[in-house]
Amino acid sequence: MNQLKKLGKKLGRKPTDRDINEACKRGETASVPTFSREFGSLIKAYESAGFKLKKPLEYTKAEIIRKLQELTRQLGSLPGYNDIKRASKEGKCPSPNTIYKKIGPLETARKIARLSSLISTNGTKTNRK
Repeated sequence: MNQLKKLGKKLGRKPTDRDINEACKRGETASVPTFSREFGSLIKAYESAGFKLKKPLEYTKAEIIRKLQELTRQLGSLPGYNDIKRASKEGKCPSPNTIYKKIGPLETARKIARLSSLISTNGTKTNRK
């Protein structure tokens, strides 16, 4: 627990699992599997160290479709996996994994959200809502 607090203080934020494993290689902390085993999970280790955890957002199927449509309009093209991943990190869209769990593969989500209809044939944005 103190190791996580110290690492967090050094980083100025909650350490990621990658941060923890890199610190472990330097001999500064235990490894992620060790924290998970000792506390029951890495999340419980974070909580024990006093880190506030964000509650994951829950998206409905309709919200996912709306967010994909907004992203398509913003990009002016069909969003790919990396576009969605980047938008998710910026808080603009659910993650590709969330989309997959709620709707299915990206190609299926594109069809259900009718994303192609938001893009004109020459690749420019359309004004359709």
